[in-house]
Amino acid sequence: MANVMTDVHEAKAPAGGNARGNGRKPRGAPEDNGRIQVTDKLAFTIQEAAIICSLGQTKIYEAIKDKLLKARKYGTRTVILRADLEAFLESLPLISKDNPSGSPSIGFRTEK
Repeated sequence: MANVMTDVHEAKAPAGGNARGNGRKPRGAPEDNGRIQVTDKLAFTIQEAAIICSLGQTKIYEAIKDKLLKARKYGTRTVILRADLEAFLESLPLISKDNPSGSPSIGFRTEK
C-alpha cells in the first residue's frame, strides 16, 4: 500500500527560524527556506497530525481516547509517531459499494 505521508510535502517551521526563536539556523542544517519537510519528522503534535490527516483535532483526541491511535507524552507535550499515524490511517475502513459511508458494520440491523 502507498505511504500515507507522501502526499504531504511541508509543514511550517517554528517562527524565528528555530525552536529558540533566535532566527539562526542550526549548524549543518540544509537550506530549507524556513520549512521542515514532513517526511523528515519522526513524530507530530496533535495539531500537525490533524492537518496532515485532514481531520479535526477533536477527532484525533477521540481516536487516542478510543485507543485507535497511539500517542505518547513527554512532559506536557503529546506526540504521535509517524508509524502510529500511518497505522491508524491504514486501519480505517475502506469505502465500498456495500459500505458507502465507510462505517464499520457492527451487526446492527434496522427493522422495517
